[in-house]
Amino acid sequence: MASASLQQQQLLLTIEETARALGLSRAQLFRLRTTRDFPQPIRLLGPASHPRWRPTDLLAYLERKHCDE
Repeated sequence: MASASLQQQQLLLTIEETARALGLSRAQLFRLRTTRDFPQPIRLLGPASHPRWRPTDLLAYLERKHCDE
């Protein structure tokens, strides 16, 4: 389950880790990122750096999506 996987994470997640935790492919994650509903990534070293996500932001997103269903 995605929420159990995310609860175990404490650091910022890479694209691969985020996709794996949500049970998505990288392509699905890239498409999902274009929606305003999905959490914005953190850029540690400016716009050119690789995006990272807080597990807490992803959990909040999953909870919102679950309540919408």
